[in-house]
Amino acid sequence: MEKERKKRKKNQKKIRKKIDKQQRKLIAKCSAAAAAAAAAAAAAAATVAAAETTEAAAAAETAAAAGTRPAAAAAAQKSKQQHHKQKHKQQQQPQQQQQQQQQLQQQQQQQQQQQLDYTFSSYGTSLQAFPRGSPHISTQP
Repeated sequence: MEKERKKRKKNQKKIRKKIDKQQRKLIAKCSAAAAAAAAAAAAAAATVAAAETTEAAAAAETAAAAGTRPAAAAAAQKSKQQHHKQKHKQQQQPQQQQQQQQQLQQQQQQQQQQQLDYTFSSYGTSLQAFPRGSPHISTQP
């Protein structure tokens, strides 16, 4: 009886270690994916902002070179609008990243829960091999 109990304990430890290892791998995989997605989004936003700023500056230079005041004023106005849009985008980015992180965390939690449900349901069936009150298990000290 003592040997069986020790054997069961040892098996439980092995299973727990496997579960922990799988969870760590899953978390690392999801964290790496989240970091890569955030970096890609930031790089794309920076590229777009730089392109818009360059475009507005080029329009202002063209108008100034042509020597027309209304065109220069319009180009300056466009530059201000682009700058305002850029600021607005920068304010929106953290919110989008936060939403992405929350979604990833929810996915991780769901995957972990599914893994635990599967593991414990499959392990639970093996415990049913000797239900309570079974003659194979001694309940006396």
